[in-house]
Amino acid sequence: MDEKSLELLEFQAAKNRVARYASFDLSRRAILDLKPLTNRKRVQERLHESAEARRLLSLSPGFSIGLIDDIRPAVALAAQGHVLQPEDLVTIARSLETGADARRHVEEVQDQVPLIWTIAEALSDLRSLARDITKGIGPAGEILDSASPRLGQIRRRIIEARADLVSRLETLMLSTEGQGLISDHVVTQREGRYVIPVKAEHRRTLQGIVHDVSNSGATVFMEPWSTVEYGNALRELELEERDEIQRILAERSEAIGRHRVQVERDVPAITDLDIAVAKARYAAEAHAVEPVLLDERSRKGQGTLIDLRKARHPLLGPEAVPLSMKLGDGFRVLVVTGPNTGGKTVLLKTVGLLAAMTQAGLPIPAAEGTVLPVFDQVFADIGDEQSIEQTLSTFSWHIGNIVRVVSNATDRSLVLLDEPGSATDPAEGSALARALLHHFLDVGSLTLAATHYTDVKVYAHATPGLQNASLEFDPETRRPTYRLQMGFPGVSNALATAERLGLPQHLVESAREMMPKAERDLTDLLNDLEAEQRVIGDLKSSLTDEIAVVENLRTTLDAELARLQTEDREAARESRDSVAREAAALHRQIREVASELKRARNKEQLERARTTLGVVQEKLRSEALQVPPPTTTEEEKQPGLTADEEIRPGDIVRVRGTSTDARVVSVSQKTFQIEVQCGSVRLWLGVDSVDKIADTMHRSEDSVSVKVRKLDRTVPQELDLRGKRAEEIEPALDSYFNAATMARLPSVRIIHGFGTGTVRDIVRQYLRSHRLVSSFRPGEKGEGGDGVTVAEL
Repeated sequence: MDEKSLELLEFQAAKNRVARYASFDLSRRAILDLKPLTNRKRVQERLHESAEARRLLSLSPGFSIGLIDDIRPAVALAAQGHVLQPEDLVTIARSLETGADARRHVEEVQDQVPLIWTIAEALSDLRSLARDITKGIGPAGEILDSASPRLGQIRRRIIEARADLVSRLETLMLSTEGQGLISDHVVTQREGRYVIPVKAEHRRTLQGIVHDVSNSGATVFMEPWSTVEYGNALRELELEERDEIQRILAERSEAIGRHRVQVERDVPAITDLDIAVAKARYAAEAHAVEPVLLDERSRKGQGTLIDLRKARHPLLGPEAVPLSMKLGDGFRVLVVTGPNTGGKTVLLKTVGLLAAMTQAGLPIPAAEGTVLPVFDQVFADIGDEQSIEQTLSTFSWHIGNIVRVVSNATDRSLVLLDEPGSATDPAEGSALARALLHHFLDVGSLTLAATHYTDVKVYAHATPGLQNASLEFDPETRRPTYRLQMGFPGVSNALATAERLGLPQHLVESAREMMPKAERDLTDLLNDLEAEQRVIGDLKSSLTDEIAVVENLRTTLDAELARLQTEDREAARESRDSVAREAAALHRQIREVASELKRARNKEQLERARTTLGVVQEKLRSEALQVPPPTTTEEEKQPGLTADEEIRPGDIVRVRGTSTDARVVSVSQKTFQIEVQCGSVRLWLGVDSVDKIADTMHRSEDSVSVKVRKLDRTVPQELDLRGKRAEEIEPALDSYFNAATMARLPSVRIIHGFGTGTVRDIVRQYLRSHRLVSSFRPGEKGEGGDGVTVAEL
């Protein structure tokens, strides 16, 4: 990607913001070296890693990589046979433990962060090696006695030898011979040997080796002959200690060298992991997200290419005014106008910098839903780098940039132009700006250009593929608001800005009078349009808020209506259950009376039974037991229903589920049953268990008939009684059992639900005495439990 443009966009400064969150120098340098990619798949992978790292931190807010060093050079030396210093061993061990701990932590949530786990999975668990190489070594690299048993033994002997030597020297100084020779009663060391201070004039009196002389020359530091052998023994032990330490370091260096391949793989992996976590920490601090990458198929059409939602310049922090804009929907070139110091340059830099950060795999400070494409290049001509030494004027510098952009931009490029054609004659500069915009429109580059030229605004308004936009200026405060308005141009408000920045008012007024009247009128018109647009924007915002309130009220009302409907259904169900219980009791009474009528032996018993039957039937017809049936939903309606039909005596019917035809002999409107003659057999059937196939040839108008609802010809293996009234249950059961028996069904399922248990009790009481039922049982767990009764026929 164009390095000069990235420099103008301050891409390095944006990466610095992210690098602050890295845990160690290696990952920090890697972030600073990130480059925007042009391969969409690789960009998507980097953004997914960042998103998963944010999820990792949400699952474990305290997760951190810790301190890591680039231990590869030291491990490479160890593999070549070099002996590492204790400090190197400590550094290597710390890095190995940090990598293993990070791997273990990510492994605990690997299902939720699969991409991060792919990185962490490559890390080796070398904690045992880290413990081995630092055994007996202190945090600062000091070798402890516990580094090896022999080292501990040698050091104990050194302590004893040193104590013995010092004791002998002190005894000598306290002796009669030594009292007159010693300048100071102290045992010290010179050149690694233990010595005593002797007056210079007595240097020949005491036999020994002179190792040093004081600065004044008055004292010599001598090792008496009597302690030389003890000093030699101590020195030999110190050499043994050195050799043992060297052996320990060599042994542990060799162990590290054997794992060179694993370390060479681990360091890049832990670096990648820390980069992802650093991006996630930056996202949390900057309220940044990973944008959605535009589908390449959408790029070929005329739809939106960039959809920024509450985007902010990464270097301005939370004080930046959020920017929301859509680019590319019906146009490829956006001309941005507005007041001086109104934010046009910041807008261009924001779009370019967010595009570069996205393609580098970095989260951007914007809201969820932000969409960006993958550009092959991001070109920027922003700022001013004139140079006296290079005889480079402002105009020349801009033209140098423009030449580079024109030569390399494609239909997949983003072009950002800050005041093209400026710093020269306005007429020529305006013409040059329009020519450039036309060129980039022909090429197909997505282009944003900031300008003050009126001709360019008019050109953008009149040319298909170009669109105007302006940054708002508040006429009351005479300050820019930094809010972008799409669809119409703005005015520069140079005079108002100059006055705000301190230019004397009389100069501002004088300049205003010198402006052509047409320019003043155009400025006033655009200001009026801007004010009207602001009012429309406020109204739209208010309307949006009101719509949200209405939607909330609608949701609340829908919930309340659903609650009331539920309560209504519950109340109706309780009412029906109450009626069903009373009706069931009356039906039992009817059966008892019917049985009594059959057993009646005299007129008095017969009369009493008839009287009781009349009372019971009157109660059944009473208003108290007339509860409307429940409202059924479309899902609850029984399939197969068609138009009702009448069955009369003489009609030919067919028993459903069989090929048996029969002639209707009589009809009972009370029980909804018909008596049929099938050959020499007469039997009663429910109207729902037959289908009429032919009318009687001799029908009288006053003949008794019964209406039956036509069903499909298949006899179902279950009967649903939920919602039926008590007096409807037994006829429905009787008709169903007749049809099921004729259809040779071995068993059926009666669905009565749970409720209060009234319907269930009626069903099971009826089944006990039904001639077509051999046995019945409650449903099992997979059949509906106690809300179902299974009957064997």
